[in-house]
Amino acid sequence: MDSRSRSKTNRVPHRRQAVLAKNTSWSHPGQENTCTARILSTIGRTSRGRRRSTVRPRHRGDGAHTDGTEYLEVVAPTVAPAPVLVHVPHAGTTIPADARAGILLDEDALATEVRLLTDHRTDVLAAGTGEVGATRVLNRLSRLVVDPERFPDDREELAAHGMGAVYTRGHALQPLRDPTPAEVEELLDRHFHPYAAGVTTEVERLLTGHGRATIVDLHSYPRVRLPYELHHGPRPPLCVGTDPDHTPPWLRATVAEVAATHHLDVAFDTPFAGAYVPLAHHRIDRRVTSVMLELRRDLYLDEATAQPHDGEARLTRFVTEVVAAIAAAHRRHAAAPG
Repeated sequence: MDSRSRSKTNRVPHRRQAVLAKNTSWSHPGQENTCTARILSTIGRTSRGRRRSTVRPRHRGDGAHTDGTEYLEVVAPTVAPAPVLVHVPHAGTTIPADARAGILLDEDALATEVRLLTDHRTDVLAAGTGEVGATRVLNRLSRLVVDPERFPDDREELAAHGMGAVYTRGHALQPLRDPTPAEVEELLDRHFHPYAAGVTTEVERLLTGHGRATIVDLHSYPRVRLPYELHHGPRPPLCVGTDPDHTPPWLRATVAEVAATHHLDVAFDTPFAGAYVPLAHHRIDRRVTSVMLELRRDLYLDEATAQPHDGEARLTRFVTEVVAAIAAAHRRHAAAPG
């Protein structure tokens, strides 16, 4: 499980037990494919010339070889910090040139994979959380390079399907890459382990400053079950993933209460389960709590184009209010006698 852990089978390195997959073509007849150019522009990009907007970038390099911290963006809150970290691991679309070289697909096919496997605009949904005290951790690297929420070893359920920490299969089980064991280790060492260590550092920062930390693990998922997904179940507007050791009743209740005010139906741990916890703390440090939010994509964007609609503003408010409610719960706890 690398520097994280999850619940379903531990939601950290493997934040969700199913993978987005097939169906939904990249564009429809008569419809301009406005997303393809945007995605293609991030494929094969090196760190040179990338625009940085983070408050605490972990690392910056200028060569073609980059590491996991190069694409880990840490955004500090704009108000007094709360012990809340919003983790956005799958919104990134960047594929550095060195990683692109090992992928078998042509540019158009790769753009399709990126679109189908990206939790589009979840970084935008998290944008307001800094105003209520949260630290944001954003992964700008595509999960097709490495998936930071998978186990990097045979504990990963999806590894048998070519969808472990380093994907060898695409959304329809088609070959994506054919790496040697040494090449897999190189990808893990360059991108996976540094990223995991960077997230752990931010959690430690909150523990040092507040004595506690809550991780809000933010994802999205498609309206229709995709063929590669391993697990069936209802597909509510909001799926809340929990960890038996790190999601206390108060945290479940807080999310459910805010969801009710937004008239969002909720299911717990279906169709996805678990919540990200750094391995250094998983089942060890109960001061670290975690909950996963899986928002159904059709509620905030057009799944055929990945373009947002009016629902995005509503879900951005929802995510911000969840974080605000969690921060308020921490303040009440801190003020309680004893």
